[in-house]
Amino acid sequence: MDLDLLAGKRAMGLATPEDRIAWAERLLAKGSDLDDVQILASLGLDRRPDAQEVEGYFQRSLRALGLVLPPRQARLDTTWSAP
Repeated sequence: MDLDLLAGKRAMGLATPEDRIAWAERLLAKGSDLDDVQILASLGLDRRPDAQEVEGYFQRSLRALGLVLPPRQARLDTTWSAP
């Protein structure tokens, strides 16, 4: 899953822990070697990943990549940006 789609689902309140994990898995496939991304992707091995743990590693991964998502209340046409 790419970040634009994930950000849109998040803005609509539809993003799931599995969506965040899929995003991390895509980053790994593209060659990311960040620890937080690897841990987030590995949470997909759990049958029912803990939503709070997934969110924590998702936020850490965003910070490590220097990415900022718009607030959940932002308009849907707003996209993420690097600081």
